[in-house]
Amino acid sequence: MTVNQISVFVENKSGALAQITAELSAGGVNMRALSIAETQDFGVLRFIADDEDRAAAVLELYLGGQGVGEAADRLLFGEANPSGHLAETFPLRLEDTPCYLSFPGSQKTVRYAEGVFTGYRYYDAKKAPVRWAFGHGLSYTSFRIDNLRVHGELDDDNAVEVTVEVTNTGARFGKEVVQLYVSDGGLSPERPVKELKGFAKLALEPGETRTAHFSLRARDLSYYEDRLHDWYAPSGEYAVLAGDASDHITATAPLRFTTKKAAPLSAA
Repeated sequence: MTVNQISVFVENKSGALAQITAELSAGGVNMRALSIAETQDFGVLRFIADDEDRAAAVLELYLGGQGVGEAADRLLFGEANPSGHLAETFPLRLEDTPCYLSFPGSQKTVRYAEGVFTGYRYYDAKKAPVRWAFGHGLSYTSFRIDNLRVHGELDDDNAVEVTVEVTNTGARFGKEVVQLYVSDGGLSPERPVKELKGFAKLALEPGETRTAHFSLRARDLSYYEDRLHDWYAPSGEYAVLAGDASDHITATAPLRFTTKKAAPLSAA
């Protein structure tokens, strides 16, 4: 009997992932999904880097515990709809990571050279492509994120409400994670292109639209300014961004902020 497709479920220990997938591929098996539990994430990268066509999708289960087998079964056979999103960035290569030139350091010293440019902040600043971005996640349905609104202006003392609509545009029930980012548009030096400030998970029936609500305060725009010994954000126009991954922003809106704090004096 010829097997045309198979779902592989494997713990990636001591290179088992690469060995099993290579043997299956060599035998003519067309793997539709690769399910990985308790993995060291770069095992996934090595697998994908070898041949992106080996599997149509990767189901990353992380530390699923005793119920991971049943969970994988329900997800792979469509009884449940995936709704997780990555909490880190998967780079194309280990050499692309922000700490590649400074870690593990020398002798007993490790130099943390990345500053605030860790994770997606680094790849945003470098405009560097990645394998899977921070916040990335697939579903058996599809979603639209739009109608982002900022209700009012922000100052030192008062919060501002932000709303964004999420619509299930597919044919089955699913859950989407909408992510809210803020960008200062270059108002402050050495700041990330954008920073995550909130997220919400919404359960939606096909065709249903729901509104996610967020609250932003001055602290959400601020960085710690050594010269003031305080958190500080300059007055000006900021951008609020919403999407389903750090590299997939689908809605933006302006945010006006005014502060009474004096700007730090420039170094002599």
